[in-house]
Amino acid sequence: MYYKIWYCEKSKLLSMTRIADILGVPPGLEGLHDTIMKEQMRHDAFRNLLRHVLKDYPPSNNNLRTIVNLGCRSGSDTDDIDAVLSERGEAYQHIAIDCDSREIEYAKTAHANPHTTYIDDNAADPTVKKYYPPHIDLVLLRHPEIFTGNEDIWFEMVGHAWSRTHGRSQILITVYNDKEYQLVQETFARLPNSKIIETGINPLRNTELTRWSHRTDTLNCPDHFLVRLKKDDCK
Repeated sequence: MYYKIWYCEKSKLLSMTRIADILGVPPGLEGLHDTIMKEQMRHDAFRNLLRHVLKDYPPSNNNLRTIVNLGCRSGSDTDDIDAVLSERGEAYQHIAIDCDSREIEYAKTAHANPHTTYIDDNAADPTVKKYYPPHIDLVLLRHPEIFTGNEDIWFEMVGHAWSRTHGRSQILITVYNDKEYQLVQETFARLPNSKIIETGINPLRNTELTRWSHRTDTLNCPDHFLVRLKKDDCK
């Protein structure tokens, strides 16, 4: 089932499509308003997290902030990234990559943005570096479905982007539950030229949210736990 809902958020008209697929709205639209409001709360929480991560880290390359978003899925992060960077008055380049062609095609339509390039490719393949500029400021990996046996794939995805970073670069990884959180810490502790600078329950999560629609052992939101890294020579 596909629905298109228009609503106003801070005087900006936004489009939300594929509500049943993306948000898990039950048949008959029961609870639709509540679901949309909770989804907006999740976006607000992510924007606050971005503000927290970026506040003390200016962009490196002629005031152009470069963000690589790994596993971007349907591109819903794009609107949040644009909102935060716009309020900061920063020029930016956002490279969003996913290997799901259907999701990327949807993102190009639903979340088109002049600063964003959507890439349909496998971010774990070394050839993906051809899409990346030489100076990446922030690598985003939001709620990967990481488990014992596939952690090396996520490690390679981040590693290829990390090879194009500089002394003030950061990685932000957020996950749903404690099992994924422990595995992320163990996996990315071995990332070369990096160190973990923040880890634990996300202090900027929205505690009013109810359980997410999948991987449901997290009480609040997709960004329940976070692991944040930077270059090990960064002051």
